[in-house]
Amino acid sequence: MGPFGSGASHYAAGMHALRNRFAAAVAAAAIALTFAACGDDDADDLRNEAESTANELQEEAESTADELRDEAETAADDLRREAEELREDIRENESPEELRRELEEFEDQARDQGDEIQQEAEELRKELEEQLP
Repeated sequence: MGPFGSGASHYAAGMHALRNRFAAAVAAAAIALTFAACGDDDADDLRNEAESTANELQEEAESTADELRDEAETAADDLRREAEELREDIRENESPEELRRELEEFEDQARDQGDEIQQEAEELRKELEEQLP
């Protein structure tokens, strides 16, 4: 797998962890609100703690989501550059074996990316097939 192929799996793992932490914060807030309905000082403390934890988790979630989004965008940009380099190699009639190898690597990396990158891989495959005997 190429240098950017693991971006999507890293993104998915990050989002899964983010959902788990958010679910825990919601559960903590629900428990605190249940106790808060009793009007007890301990319940107020629990509610405040739950709200504080929920706020911290929300900030962390937003930060993690931003980082993951940036990583995904960087990986997509890198793949776009690779696609353009491969397109140039096709135009320059590089060796057919090398072009096929490069295209296969690109397609493997594109498989984990969005529709736009996958479309780019399909277009490159068509260009290569048109150029090579």
